[in-house]
Amino acid sequence: MNTIRKKETWIDDIKIFACILVVLGHFFQSMIKSGIYLENDVIDWFLKTIYYFHVPVFFICSGYLYQATVHFICLKDWGRNIVKKLLSLGIPYLLFSTATWILKTIFSGSVNDEVASLYDVLFLHPISPYWYLYTLLFLFVFIPVIKKRNYYFLGIALAVKLLNIILGDSDFYLISAICQNAIWFVMGMYMSCFQITEKVKTRVWQVRGEWGIILFSILSLLFYFFDGGKLGAFLLGMLACISLFLTYISIKPKKESFFIMLLKDSTWPIFLMHTLFAAPIRSILMKLGISNWIIHTILGLGISIVGPMLVVLIMRQWTWMEIFFYPEKKFRVWIAKRNGKDR
Repeated sequence: MNTIRKKETWIDDIKIFACILVVLGHFFQSMIKSGIYLENDVIDWFLKTIYYFHVPVFFICSGYLYQATVHFICLKDWGRNIVKKLLSLGIPYLLFSTATWILKTIFSGSVNDEVASLYDVLFLHPISPYWYLYTLLFLFVFIPVIKKRNYYFLGIALAVKLLNIILGDSDFYLISAICQNAIWFVMGMYMSCFQITEKVKTRVWQVRGEWGIILFSILSLLFYFFDGGKLGAFLLGMLACISLFLTYISIKPKKESFFIMLLKDSTWPIFLMHTLFAAPIRSILMKLGISNWIIHTILGLGISIVGPMLVVLIMRQWTWMEIFFYPEKKFRVWIAKRNGKDR
C-alpha cells in the first residue's frame, strides 16, 4: 500500500477532500439540531449535495487499494486478510463507537441524538461516522479480489444496487448497508484491475472531469427543488464520483507544505475523532451561555480538524498511541521486533 500511495498521490488528495466534506456535513447537521443554525436553503442544498458522493468516494478508494494490494491464492490467505481487517477496522470501530456512545450519554442534555444501548450501537445500528467502518469490514469479508478481467462483479453489484433502489432497504441494517455501498467499492476495484488511472492521466480527461463537476453542481441544484428519487440520486452520485476522480487523477503532483503533508497523515484520525472534539466544545459553549453561531463555527470546525492533527503530532513522539488508529500495523511491528529478539 505504501508503494501505491507514494506513486499515486491522488488517493490521498481526494480522501482529504472527502474527509473535509464529512466534517462539514456532520458539523452543519449538529448545529442545526442544536438550534444554533437556522435551517435555510443554502445549508440544506449543501448537505444534500455532499451526501450524494462524499462517502462513496471513500468506498471507491478502499476498493481500489483492496484490489491493488491484496492477493488471494488460497482460503488461508483470505482468512489472514480478514484477521488483518478485523484488527485495522474492528479495533478503531469498537473504540471510537464506544467513546461516542459514552460522550452522548454524559452530555445527554446537550448533544443532538440520544443513542440506544451500547450493544445496539456496536452490533446492530452503527452510529455516524463509524457505520462506514462497519460496512467496509463486511465488504472485505464478502467480496473477493478480481482475478480475471471481466465485468461480472460490476454487473452483480449494479444489479444489487438497483434492486435496493426498487425494493427499498432491508429491516437488517447490515444487508441494506452492503446493498447500498457495494457498487462503489467494486467500482474502485475495477479502476485498479483495469488500470484506469494510467489511461486518464491527461489534461483532456481533467477538463472532462471539471465539466462533469460543473454539470453535477447544476443538476444537484435542480434536484434540490425537483426530487429525482433514489435512482436520480444514485446517478447524480455516480456523475460526481467519476468527475472528481478524473479531475484528481489528472492533476500533476506538486511540492507540498508541512501543513498539507500533516493533513494527509491526519485524514484517518480526523475521520475517527472530529465528532469527539466538536461535541464537547459545543456543549461547553452552550453551558457558558454562548450561542453566537460565528463563535461556534470557528471553534467547532477548528477543533474538528486541528484537534486530530495535534493528536498526530503527539503520536509521532509517543508511537504507542498508534495502536488506537493503526492497530494492525502496530501489532505487525511488535511481532517483527519480538521475532528479531528471539533469534
